[in-house]
Amino acid sequence: MVENLTGLGVVAFWVVLLLRLPEVLRQKEFRSMYFSVVALGLSVTLYYRPIAVFLAELFGSARPCNIGMNLWGILTSGVVAALVARELWPWAVKVVYGLTAAGLVVVAVIGQTVSQGSIGCATALDLPWWDPYWWLLCGAWISAMACAVLLCVRSSRAAAGMPALTATMVCFLIGFASSLLFWIGILSFLVLRPPWVLSALPIVLLFHVWFHTLGLFIGVVTSAGSWGNSALAMRRRLRLLRRLEHFEHTSQTSRSALHAGLWRDFVRSPRLGVYRAEVQILDSLALMGDQVLAGSAAAAGIVEYAKSAECADAEGGILFDKLETYVRELNEENGIRGNLHQR
Repeated sequence: MVENLTGLGVVAFWVVLLLRLPEVLRQKEFRSMYFSVVALGLSVTLYYRPIAVFLAELFGSARPCNIGMNLWGILTSGVVAALVARELWPWAVKVVYGLTAAGLVVVAVIGQTVSQGSIGCATALDLPWWDPYWWLLCGAWISAMACAVLLCVRSSRAAAGMPALTATMVCFLIGFASSLLFWIGILSFLVLRPPWVLSALPIVLLFHVWFHTLGLFIGVVTSAGSWGNSALAMRRRLRLLRRLEHFEHTSQTSRSALHAGLWRDFVRSPRLGVYRAEVQILDSLALMGDQVLAGSAAAAGIVEYAKSAECADAEGGILFDKLETYVRELNEENGIRGNLHQR
């Protein structure tokens, strides 16, 4: 049951990550945190037993827990530690690189010499409590996960005031803490041999996978909601722009090309698309004031309302939603089937 839920969590993790990836790549402040989550997610995926067995058969290994997987673990822990160091202690990044390289060499050497009998799953082997091979592996993972927890705490504080982002960081914190607890459990089993650790470790791993997935999913939902609000705002801006363009002496072809370009900008960046639409609205208002104000009472009313305090925000800018509502109501007053430029 636990293994099936873990497998489902691994699949869900990668599905949600693919949905979240474009936004993650655009972020700067929390990029190291997200990359740490991805690095650890890849490691958990490879350690998931069905995948580990498949890889062992693919590379001709007699067991899924082999030295290649252990070396991958050292590399992953080093990547996570380096990402954390980049944010918290930039001076330590090169130190982390050096320790990771040294760890890879030491594990490879002792795994083929003095610790050949230590290769495998620590919970299934009869190892001495002082086994250097597994102390090195556990030390690397515990150090990296402890650093990741510290980065999560810092990121949670930085996200204060942003509920969705704070919730994401808390989920990541629980995920990294679960991974830290997992490796502490491995080390405690090596030293003390408590039997309950064997049944607790899969549950701890399950928490790790699903909380990281949940953290990414919160971001997906938030981004989808933000995109939907931006799309609604874009639709209202273009509807207002179409009504204002009736006062301009431009062809329908040029208007259609302009609107298509605005939608292309919106697809690339919703904020840019809305901003450019608002700039076009301001240009249309300027043209209305310069060209047709004297001959159109409707245009005069729109320009006057756009400049009024009622249509201004706290910084003196135009409230485009209020202007759109005003123009729509003015159109209805002049006849639902008519156009303002005919009045």
